[in-house]
Amino acid sequence: MLLDDGIIVKDDDTWHLVEEPLDRLRVPDTLAGILQARLDRLTRIERTTLQQAAVIGDEFWDGSIQQMNLASRDPAPSETVVQALRSLEEREMIYRVSMSDFAGSQAYQFRHSALREAAYETVLLRDRPYYHVAAATWLEAQSGDRLAEYAAPIAEHYELAGEREQAATMYELAGRRATTQQRLGRAVDYYSRALVLLEQFPHRSIADWRYCALWGGSAASGQTRRSTDCLSDDGTNGRRCR
Repeated sequence: MLLDDGIIVKDDDTWHLVEEPLDRLRVPDTLAGILQARLDRLTRIERTTLQQAAVIGDEFWDGSIQQMNLASRDPAPSETVVQALRSLEEREMIYRVSMSDFAGSQAYQFRHSALREAAYETVLLRDRPYYHVAAATWLEAQSGDRLAEYAAPIAEHYELAGEREQAATMYELAGRRATTQQRLGRAVDYYSRALVLLEQFPHRSIADWRYCALWGGSAASGQTRRSTDCLSDDGTNGRRCR
C-alpha cells in the first residue's frame, strides 16, 4: 500500500520515504483489507489482467493472459494487456520467472498466494467458466506431446468451468501418468476425481465403459479395493466390468 500511495518510492536500487505527515495515512487492520485496498487502487485493465492471471494459478504466462483477454466480454488491445502486466510488475504484485515451460511465452508468478486468492475472489461468477475454459484450451494447445504432464491442471480448469466429461478425460490421463511414475497415491486421487465426475452424468450408460475402465485402473494401482461390478443408479449390480 505504501508503494501504491507513493509514500515509499524506489530510485534505482534505493528506497525513499516521501516526507509528508504519516498521521494522515490510513492502513487497514487486516490482511484481507490490505489486499482489497491494493486491488481497489488498480486501473480497470490492471485489475482485469490480475483477475485473469489469478484464474490460471500462482504461475501464469503472458500468452495465456492474451488468450483469456480474447475470451472476455470486452477484449482490450494486445499492447494494453502487455502494459498492464508491466505495471503489475512495477507494483510488486507479480514478477517474471526466468525459465518458462512454454517456448515463446514469458512466465510470471504472484508475489503472494494470498494476493492471488483475493484477486480470484473478485472475478465475477458468470465470468469464471469461460475464463477457465480459455485457460484449459491454452494449456492444451501449448503442451503438445507433453499433454499428460499438464493433464491435472487442465482437468481442474475444465472441472471449475463445469465441463465434466472433458475434466474426467484429463483426470484419467493424469492418473495414467501418475501410475506409470509409481506415484500411486496421486493416481488414485486423479482416478477418483474422474469417477466422481462421470457419476454425475444423467444417463450412466453413456459413461459405463469409462467408469469400469477407470475403476479397474485405480484398483490396479494397489490402493483401492478391486470391484468386478459397476453399480447402476439404484445401487444394484449393473454392467460387469471386463
